Amino acid sequence: MGLRLSCAVLASVALIAILSTQTACHGQWGEPSAAEKKVLAALDSPTVCKFDKMPLNRVVEQLEKRHGVKMRVDLTAFEDFGLHWGTPVTLHAEGVSLSAGLRLILNPLEAGYVIDDDSLVITTLDEEFNTFLTRIHPIDDLLGSSKSQGEEMGGDKAKGHSTVDDCKILIEAIQTSVSVNSWVDVEGRCTIDYIPPGNPQSLVIFAPRHTHEFAQAFLGLLRRARSADPKEGPVSVGYEPESSVKKTSTSGPNVKKITAALKSPTSVNFEEVPLDEVLRSLGEKHGIAIVLDRRCMSERHLDCNSLISAKMDSSSLEDVLWSIFRELDPTYNIENGALMIRGPKAPRHNLELRVYPLAGVMPQGRRNIKAKERYAAELIRMLSEVVEPNSWVDVGGPASAAPMLLGEFDVLLVSQTPDAHEQIAGFLSRKEFRDAKWIRKKDVLPKMPAGGMGGGMF
Repeated sequence: MGLRLSCAVLASVALIAILSTQTACHGQWGEPSAAEKKVLAALDSPTVCKFDKMPLNRVVEQLEKRHGVKMRVDLTAFEDFGLHWGTPVTLHAEGVSLSAGLRLILNPLEAGYVIDDDSLVITTLDEEFNTFLTRIHPIDDLLGSSKSQGEEMGGDKAKGHSTVDDCKILIEAIQTSVSVNSWVDVEGRCTIDYIPPGNPQSLVIFAPRHTHEFAQAFLGLLRRARSADPKEGPVSVGYEPESSVKKTSTSGPNVKKITAALKSPTSVNFEEVPLDEVLRSLGEKHGIAIVLDRRCMSERHLDCNSLISAKMDSSSLEDVLWSIFRELDPTYNIENGALMIRGPKAPRHNLELRVYPLAGVMPQGRRNIKAKERYAAELIRMLSEVVEPNSWVDVGGPASAAPMLLGEFDVLLVSQTPDAHEQIAGFLSRKEFRDAKWIRKKDVLPKMPAGGMGGGMF
């Protein structure tokens, strides 16, 4: 497994170009400035969103005062895109970060934000996605000690993979899990490389801010998997972003809470109640935020004032929501600490990317990599046959699984529905997986899907 030569060449050229054109650096190159760190700290701080049809400009004013950070709107970009600064906002969410709250408010409007020195600038998603920056992401703790890499510049083949080899595997895992269509090897603009040559300690990524956030969350997910207790067997590790400023974060989605709420019983009796009030009532009753994608609403001729009538007793919240939004053929995913309801154009949004540590399930270490690859291939084959067999990418479904073998740290990256993940966790927790005798010697390591990890969460 490794990067194609063209990708490496393009990434190196782009990195040289960035270095040569960097004219202003506030602090160490590749690190956020002091002013930007202050904004990032504000974005990571907890907030409460209780807005009922409040104009967007007033929402921003309130958040600006509450968090002590400058916020302004890019009026030109808004007007060019047909967005209105006075668009009414309805959102009830607690226990989320300012960043998550802004995403819940802005993304359904196809709006976003960028950081300009000491200010948050509200703009369009197109503008956000086209604002690139360079950031350093340390990875030395994921690659292990450099002493185990054999020869400094590439390692000793007799001793297995070098740290450089492991770094290339990690880079490929990021490219197939995070913003999969944005990298240079698939004709995108984002680049990724490692520094220093021969002894990787950090990744250098040139990409929009949201890609950096997703990459950082992915690395945080791997760190949590690495710290799992091997004696407990494989335990899935779900998505929980790491803070850009501090080690803990309040911005991670409460996946367990929302998943449990969807299955919990509820009774409703709405008679021509505005849609916004229905969502607020259900969210408050179950202690979660429920948000409807405005693009789906407009396509199906719904708006916040659409009148809803529904009467159901002792049904799950999921069934109630499906009944209310059945005309949308709804799908949902959990993002930014809220339940986001979408239409049928987002079939992959039910998928979650989780990491399954393999310590205690398969032999660890850098030796005998081929045997470990065969073991992982057989494990994936078994999973695809016993857990939702018709859902995997090999038979035309969106779900996927791929190994990431980093010497002393081996995991499975699986993109599947929450229900399927419960089955996978149960399947891998069986004591039979302590015995490796069932490995097929003729199996080969499968390639990662061309389309990435099935959309996953990133």
